[in-house]
Amino acid sequence: MRSSSALAVALVAGISACAPIEDQVFGRQLLAHEDEPITLLEGSGTVEITIRLREPPAAPVSARYHFGEVLAQTTCRSPDFVAADGRTAWEAGNAEALVSLLLNDDDLPELDEALTLTLDDFQGAGLSGSEALELVILDDDRSAIVDARTEFGLVPGGPSDQAAALQAALDRAGDLGRGVVVVAPGDYEISAATLPAGTALTGRGARFHRPGAAPADTVGVAIAHSGAVDSRGSLVEGVTLDGRRELQGPYDGDELADAHLVALRGDPEFAGRLRVAVENVGLEASTASGVFIGPGVDATLCRLRAADLWRDVVTLRGGGTRVDAREIDASATFGTTGLWFDGQPAGFDGTNRIDVTVEDTQLASGDLEIEAYDQSTIVLQRFSMTRGPFRLQAPDATVQITESVLQTGLPSLLHNFIGLPHDVTITRTTLVTSETNALGIEAEPADRQLAIASVRWAPEEDPDLPPRLPAAMGPHRLTFDQCTFLRGADVDAADTVAAVETSGTGGTVIVRAPVLGSGVDALAPSCDGCSVEP
Repeated sequence: MRSSSALAVALVAGISACAPIEDQVFGRQLLAHEDEPITLLEGSGTVEITIRLREPPAAPVSARYHFGEVLAQTTCRSPDFVAADGRTAWEAGNAEALVSLLLNDDDLPELDEALTLTLDDFQGAGLSGSEALELVILDDDRSAIVDARTEFGLVPGGPSDQAAALQAALDRAGDLGRGVVVVAPGDYEISAATLPAGTALTGRGARFHRPGAAPADTVGVAIAHSGAVDSRGSLVEGVTLDGRRELQGPYDGDELADAHLVALRGDPEFAGRLRVAVENVGLEASTASGVFIGPGVDATLCRLRAADLWRDVVTLRGGGTRVDAREIDASATFGTTGLWFDGQPAGFDGTNRIDVTVEDTQLASGDLEIEAYDQSTIVLQRFSMTRGPFRLQAPDATVQITESVLQTGLPSLLHNFIGLPHDVTITRTTLVTSETNALGIEAEPADRQLAIASVRWAPEEDPDLPPRLPAAMGPHRLTFDQCTFLRGADVDAADTVAAVETSGTGGTVIVRAPVLGSGVDALAPSCDGCSVEP
């Protein structure tokens, strides 16, 4: 058996079913490398990385491997790469072992993205320790990189609004086709900027602060598209947007409800949708929503961090829009910082359909409101909210909520009910009730006939809102499958609590294999159309 000092490794990258590229040799303690990082082309499909010993081992050698994120990500809707951890091995007399990963193509102009391949737990031939190799995925969509600092004088720490310099850089990126604007780390006074569709804004470590007393319709970063075909993909990533709401004047009466941090809009007069991704973005202290999405948008939201937003971390208002949201973390000390998805107003051709997926999202102080029409599809998985209200209006939609936590309060005209659920299934989810109303105010003792899920087959109309759209033809069904129903910590021990109640008829409620907390009845006595299955 040869000693570890006599063993060296060369790493070769090639694409499956294609001729291998030329060997690259590196220099390390256990692995011999000379030319890091190893470069791979975005969209190459399955890439085989060949780990080669300089001399075939006399006995079998194996190592554990792990691909790790640096700037490349693996969990958004269109991951940069897909790989699994495992072990690779060199047989006796064979100097080569293979490790594979999948490289996707996301149609976004962006900077090259790094990841690591770590090898450790060597067994055989006296090898020990660990080594990390750097890999870089070369972007194949951008036309140019625009350095906002060197080319347009956007310097961190300046005392005045630098929106004009940033806009000049963004316009340059648009002129170049699919340009990427790079903003250096640091703090900037930025009132507003408009990103041309099909370009990118990258600000890893950059913070944009809205100047005080900005106009009421000021939007931090706006992207819009109007056309017969979908736009090329746009990207906003890395930057943190600070709305400085305490410096903007009165806002808690919704005086500044249009001053969103990010606004994404298509044009309902045209079929083409705005295609955009917002990734690794911080959203802070807004008088309005963190991300506002209008009609005709195809949006991917991933790894958003939100704090103290007066409205919602994500607000969708408009038909013909699809949203895929993953890994959102939001909280607030004042305001709810929740999620609101609504298919009104209509998008192109009068559609009110929306398609929304939310995964791995936590609202520490946020609410959830959904209005889904026109055969919309809403899917929530591993979603949690620890403060109400919760409202789901689904008269012509399919809604699936799985492995989540929903906080409800006292029903009102606008909040804390499930309205005309056409096809709604809530599975392996915990539902908790509170004795507070939508404003967080404790109810009067006479009103404390609590139901964790209040179902309405004929919701009342609110004169301050647009008329509700017509419901789908029946049958309408709401199913709670393997759900847990709990009383909140503020619920008095003497209060009567039902898991589900409904007034009137119009559909079927099935409570299947429920887990009922202490003092919770499965159904209210007058729960028409309700049944409990073992």
